[in-house]
Formats: sequence, structure tokens, C-alpha cells
Amino acid sequence: MVNALTPREIQARIRSGSSVDDVVAETGMSTERIEAFAGPVLAEREHIASAAQSATIRRRGEAGSHHRLREIIAERLSSRGIDSDAIEWDAWRQNDLKWRVVGRLGEGDDARTAEFIFDPKGRFSVAHNGDARWLIGEEPPGAAPEEENTVDFSDELALVRATHETQPDDQPGDDVPSSALMHDSNEDTSQLDRLYDMLSGISEDSVRIYTGIMSPAEPLPDDQTTPVEPPRRQPRSPPPPPRSLHRPRSPVPRMSPPRSPWSTPAPPFPSRARRSAARRCPPGTRSCSVGPTPSSLAPCLRPVGREQVARDKGRPPQLI
Repeated sequence: MVNALTPREIQARIRSGSSVDDVVAETGMSTERIEAFAGPVLAEREHIASAAQSATIRRRGEAGSHHRLREIIAERLSSRGIDSDAIEWDAWRQNDLKWRVVGRLGEGDDARTAEFIFDPKGRFSVAHNGDARWLIGEEPPGAAPEEENTVDFSDELALVRATHETQPDDQPGDDVPSSALMHDSNEDTSQLDRLYDMLSGISEDSVRIYTGIMSPAEPLPDDQTTPVEPPRRQPRSPPPPPRSLHRPRSPVPRMSPPRSPWSTPAPPFPSRARRSAARRCPPGTRSCSVGPTPSSLAPCLRPVGREQVARDKGRPPQLI
């Protein structure tokens, strides 16, 4: 039964690592038809395998590396007498769009397959299995570093330490003498015990522990002297208040407004009765008043002769 595949499906299977024979066996299609669409994908796989060998390799614990995969493999195999060109390389793309690069060395039971994960965008590879880690000289995860019995000849005392056996380290407390050497058997410790008992009853945080240690509690008779009182300080008088920078303003004298010449009251204007009375004045007087004659008009009332009166009859009276 023939299970026909589209060209896209044929290339997807070849790119994922299947060979032409595998696709022919699964689908039953002719080899010529499969090879017609598998050719470009096989060339792509070969190109990725070559690019991975030219790219750098990152070992465990290294943030970056300048060593290329092809150079490291050639150095490791040449030291063991193996030709690095004997490795057959292939590559296919994973589901995460990264490529798995495979190098096969040997045949049968002695065949080794080293797998690397190649990132085309980052242009670097990392080991994916144990054979790949051995091929680039990377320690397996969890392995302790090998200890080499080497001697540093630049160290002057290295030869001495290497030829002499190391003495065991001193245990802590070996340099402390025994209690028998620290304390004499004939020493009287009763006074010390009594002192320790006295000190144990006093709180360590109390300040009374230091009272009277440096000076005696009571003065000796020979040292009694009359205490001299220090002179008392006179109380200081309070400082004078600070002078004000602002001077008090003196009261401004009030000035009376200037008197206008028109403010003086004018003499009263003679009323109409006063004028009519002047006409009726008897001969011999200048004018006569109806009421009391004010002192201001007294000089104006003077006797007039008949000639003056007759002279005044021909004209109207005049105001003084």
C-alpha cells in the first residue's frame, strides 16, 4: 500500500534525521521520487555538520571559549594516535529548531557516537552525551578533579616537604600545661575561695563593686586637713537689653491751617431800616442808628453843618 506524501512532508522527514531508505520503507514510494525532494535537505544537513565543526565549543563551567570543535577533537585524538578525519559527521534538526550534530567513529561494538547540540544563531556547540564530553576533554558532571602528584620546583621548600614525612597536626589544647603544673599542691587556696565567694554574691553589672577600691572609706588621722571651700561665684548681673535699632518717632506737632483773609468777619452790612433811619436823622448829624450804636461806627457819626446837609439833599445817601 502506497502512502503518498507531499514534497513538504518528505523534506520534513529527511530534515528530522530519516534517511531516503527509511522514507521509502515507510511510504512505499519510489526511491527516485524521494531522492528528488530529499537532495536539497541532505545538502543542508551536511552544511550544518561542517558549520558546527568550525564553530566554537563551550565546556561545562565556561562562559565562553575561543577553541573550535574541529581543533579540540584533532588535538585529543592525535595524542592517542587516532586520525580525526576518520569521524563521520551528520546532523539533523530537532523540534526546538536546534541542530544535533553526530560524529561516529569505529564500527561494530567498538563504535563511538558523540552527539553535540549546535546553535546556528549563537555559533557554538555543547556536548550532549558522554562520548562527546570525552572527545573534547570535559569532565563528566559530579566527577572530582584528578589529583596529580607533582612537585613545584619553583618552591624552594617543595623538595624538603616531599622527601620528609609530614608530622600529624597538633591537636587543640596540646600546648596547654596540665592543671598539676599550673597549681602548686602546697598552695593555700582558702583565701582565694573566700574571695570568689564574696564576688559571686555581688552583681557584675552593679557599679557598687568599684566603690572604695581606689580611696579609703574614712580619712586617716594624720591626713585630716581643714577642707577649703572654694570661693563662691558672684551671680552675674543680667546683661543689658539690646538696644533697639529703631528710634522712637517724635510726635509731629499739629499745625493749624492758615487763616484765610476771607475768614475775618466783615462788618455787618447796614440794613434797610438803618438806611431809612439815616434819611430821617436830624440836621447836624451824619447818620443815626435805630438801636444802640456800635463802637465800630462811632467815628463815623460826626456832626455835619447845615451847608453839608443842604448839599446832600440833592443826591442820594451814601454808605460809609
